[in-house]
Amino acid sequence: IFDGNGYTISNLRQNTAGLYNGLFGFTDGATIKNLTIEGANISALYAGGIVVTSAKGTEFMNISVKNSKLELTRGNVIPGLLTLFTDGLSAGAIAGEASAGTLMYNCESVDTVVKLDSTHAAGALAVSNYYAGGLVGVMKDSHIEYSRVLSEKSVESGKVYLTFQSVANIVNNPRSYVGGIAGKMEENTSVTDSFSN
Repeated sequence: IFDGNGYTISNLRQNTAGLYNGLFGFTDGATIKNLTIEGANISALYAGGIVVTSAKGTEFMNISVKNSKLELTRGNVIPGLLTLFTDGLSAGAIAGEASAGTLMYNCESVDTVVKLDSTHAAGALAVSNYYAGGLVGVMKDSHIEYSRVLSEKSVESGKVYLTFQSVANIVNNPRSYVGGIAGKMEENTSVTDSFSN
């Protein structure tokens, strides 16, 4: 259990893109609650979240990510990654991936940018799906309730987007999915009383 007790973590920086970057890289059966992260700037490879990259059976309660930026990029092939990320690359302000009964309750992303750069380069990992979401990239068997994605300042703030450029013969028929709340929902996943503006 990580209880922020209403405190704020400010200016969290991970400038070198790496696997499982974020406040936490991977959680399983954890609880993260009562926390604000403000002014974070996170760079990650393949999957990324400002709070957690990959959350399994995790409860997020009363979490706020404000005025932050997550930028997900691709890198060269690393042994073992071909099976780890076969479904695609995923980015979200709270979590890159949420699975196995993960719950987000009263969570928000405010004026936070989620950018997935799927530019292909020679030797890059050959996956064809890309998911970016305001709260979570990919959700499986998970639930979001009473949560929100807000843009309160300029047009750029709160933006969820994906840049794409392909080099011939590396990836065929790439698919890109961007959502205000989630990039992808599957397998008994639900979202209730939540919105993105």
